[in-house]
Amino acid sequence: MAVARCSIPQMSIPMWQPTLELGQKPTLGDYPTETVYKVTLSWVYDNGSDMVSIDSDPVSLQVLRSAMWISPPPIDPVRGLIGQPDNGFNNVYDMDTILRMNNNAYAEAFADLTTKITAAGQSFPAGTIAPIMSYNPNNQCLTITAFPYSAYQTMETGDADDVINQPGIQIWYSASYFSYLPGWSMRVYNTSTKKSSSTNYKDVLLQTGGLPGTYINEDGSPSIRQSPTDPDAAYAVFVQEWPGFFAFRSLMKIQILGTGLNTTPEGVDLPLSEIGKGGTDLQSAVICDFDPDISGPGNFQQPLVYTPSSVIPGARFIDLMPCQTLQSFNIAIDWQDSLGRSHPMYTFSQAQSASIKLVFVKKDYLRSLNSQKK
Repeated sequence: MAVARCSIPQMSIPMWQPTLELGQKPTLGDYPTETVYKVTLSWVYDNGSDMVSIDSDPVSLQVLRSAMWISPPPIDPVRGLIGQPDNGFNNVYDMDTILRMNNNAYAEAFADLTTKITAAGQSFPAGTIAPIMSYNPNNQCLTITAFPYSAYQTMETGDADDVINQPGIQIWYSASYFSYLPGWSMRVYNTSTKKSSSTNYKDVLLQTGGLPGTYINEDGSPSIRQSPTDPDAAYAVFVQEWPGFFAFRSLMKIQILGTGLNTTPEGVDLPLSEIGKGGTDLQSAVICDFDPDISGPGNFQQPLVYTPSSVIPGARFIDLMPCQTLQSFNIAIDWQDSLGRSHPMYTFSQAQSASIKLVFVKKDYLRSLNSQKK
C-alpha cells in the first residue's frame, strides 16, 4: 500500500511558534502576550565632547491572539507564567502578524525614546516617525522604512565601536531574535539567549546603513547607495539581502499515519510513540512522510501537495501481512515542528479536511519490476 497523492490545507498549521516570556504576570482579565524577543531603539548624538546614547526601555514583541477559541495558559499567582502553552495559543499563521508584532514594538519603543530625549533636552529632526517593517510577497524579503533619512543611523564604518557611535536612531534586537534576522546587514555583539550583553538587550544592531541601502527622495524618486539631496525630506529604506521567510518556519515534515493496518514493525516506519511495540500492541504506522515545498512566493498559504514522481515504482510502499483480511483502517495526518514535536493536523483548528489517494499493489508485481531493473 502507498500514498499516490495527497492534498493538505495549511490553515491549521502555524507559520511561527514564538516563545513566551516565563514569569510574566498579566493584569487581571488579560492574558500573557510578552515574548522573549526584545526591541530597543537608541538615539546617539554628540554632546560637544563625546558621543552619547539614550536608550528606550526594551519592548517585547507581543503575541497577537488570533484563535479566540483557544484558552490562554494558566498563570501561577506567585511565579507567573511557568510553561509554554501546548494548545497553540501563541501560534502565528501569517507574515502580517509578524509585521504587526515588530511594528507595535517599534512604535512603543519610539514613544518611550521620544520622552527620554525630550527630558534630556534633545529632539529628533522634524517629522521623525518610528520605523515601519513591511513584507514583499514576490521576493519574500522584509523592508524597514524610516523617515527622515537624517534621523536614522545610515553610516557604515569598519570598526564595530565606530558603528555604535555614529549619530542617529539605532534599531537593536535581543539575542533571542538573532536567528530570525537572516539577510539583514547587522553587527552582532552577543548571541547567547541566556545572558544579554546589556540591561537594555542591545545584542544585535541592525546596520541600517549596510548594503543594500536605498533612499526615496521627496519627489518619490529612488536612489541606491548614495546620500540624498535633502536628508531631512527623504525616506531611508533598508531591505533584506535575501529572503528571511524560512527563519520563522515551524513546519518541518508531514506524516501520514495508518491505524488498524495488518503490518509488522519491520515493514513500516513508526512514530516515536510506537517504537518498541509489535503485534496487537502496534497502534499506528507511518505510511508516508515528506518535507513540504513552501519555497515559492505565497506557497505557505497554498495546500501542501504530495505526488510521487510515478506511483509505481516511485511511491513509498508499506508491506501488509499476507493471508489476513484488511476490513477497515483509519488514516491520520501529523505535522512535525522545528523542535521535532508531532501534532495532529487539526490540533490548533476547529475543522480541517484533507484529500488522500491510496494505491494497493500486489507484491508479485513489485517484485517483477525490481527484477526488470536488475
